[in-house]
Amino acid sequence: MYLDYRSELETVAPGLDVSRYYDAWRLLLILWRDVWYHSSIDWSRYRMDIWSKFAERVQSASRTAGDLGGFLSRFSRLMSLTGVGSNENDRTELARLLALPDGERRRIMRMLRDETPVLVALVRRWKDANRETLRELERPADTGTIKNEGGMTLWQLQ
Repeated sequence: MYLDYRSELETVAPGLDVSRYYDAWRLLLILWRDVWYHSSIDWSRYRMDIWSKFAERVQSASRTAGDLGGFLSRFSRLMSLTGVGSNENDRTELARLLALPDGERRRIMRMLRDETPVLVALVRRWKDANRETLRELERPADTGTIKNEGGMTLWQLQ
């Protein structure tokens, strides 16, 4: 199922500078889904404070990582993720983000560090507005692995 995530972000937050927030928001949207599908921890028992835990770990990983690949690795460890990228669209988007020029990747890292509450609120608003769509985006049974140039696994089957 294809979604135009730029339009989705514009719908969730009218008047927002979509071009500024899109990449960091999209990354967190992918990671949010991975928390539910690729974690060895049952996060459903933390329903009351999952959003604050998610935000804390995003901020922690972004402050301790030197680059976007390091952020993904650190966040994966903090959330006990066994893989990143739940479906083909997510894996393609992750590969695109990791292939951005250095300046763009640094800008995303700055946003993850400095604007975590805004980004997490946008993810939460999108999730709440798209409950039905999310059911259709359930993790497919496909297989595969995507690796960035450094060899870090973005997605893998258990």
